[in-house]
Amino acid sequence: MKRSSLALALLFSLLWIYTNYFKVVSPEHPIQVYSTEKKHDLKKVVLFYLKSARSSIDLTLFSLTDPETIKLLNKKAEKIPITLTYDAKNSPNLKKILHPNIQLTPIKSRALMHRKLMIIDKHITLIGSTNLTLSSLVIHDNLLMAIHSEAFATGICLERPFSTPLKEHLLTLYPLPNACALKHLIALLDGAEATIKLDMFTLTHPKLIDALLRAHARGVKLTINLDQSSKRYTKKLEKLVTFKRSHALYHHKRVEIDGKILVIGSANWTKAAFTKNADHLLIVSPQTQLHL
Repeated sequence: MKRSSLALALLFSLLWIYTNYFKVVSPEHPIQVYSTEKKHDLKKVVLFYLKSARSSIDLTLFSLTDPETIKLLNKKAEKIPITLTYDAKNSPNLKKILHPNIQLTPIKSRALMHRKLMIIDKHITLIGSTNLTLSSLVIHDNLLMAIHSEAFATGICLERPFSTPLKEHLLTLYPLPNACALKHLIALLDGAEATIKLDMFTLTHPKLIDALLRAHARGVKLTINLDQSSKRYTKKLEKLVTFKRSHALYHHKRVEIDGKILVIGSANWTKAAFTKNADHLLIVSPQTQLHL
């Protein structure tokens, strides 16, 4: 009986470690990818980095409603400066619930302020598909990338495309809308030689769909996972797509090309993302050291 109890306790301990452990960025390991596929707890990841802030927090968000995150930000605002740029229509009540020390910039526009960006102490950046809502952090399928680079954190605030080297990688960031971003993305798809792995919430852009079809015609192996909400828009690709059917949203915005190039960000592959909405598109190349 004692042995079985001990074995059960050990099993639960190992399970806790497996579900709670994640690597943190550092100068030696400046890029880390966190995703629900790898069983990362994205809420724990976000709260950890926010708690670690010592001098500043700068947020640009589509949605902020998670109570625990709001409580932490209010506590942090008593000690360090915090700025928050956000979509006014999607988070209309933030002024009432956030600490008055937090500098708020609501964006009022017909287009979406759709970015998901956190900058900690001017040198650690979190970017990806994850909104700071309970459902996005805990229920839906999402991805976050953490980047330890003062150059990248500075560049992303300039509101123009830029590239910066980081260890073995080159980071290229496009603030959207931007026509060059679409051209660059299509060029990457047209340059694929062996594999394209696409995980996307919404895929409707005809030029990107055509680029995927051209890759398939060249013999490139396509693995395409989409949220079920995209099914009616992708009839051309239907035989090549796996539609994720679940109560959770398949909210990724990620493509991996030839195992060397990774493209992530907040942008769905839609016309609105590249021509209207405020989004981010990040290209990481090569990708040899990123284990996804």
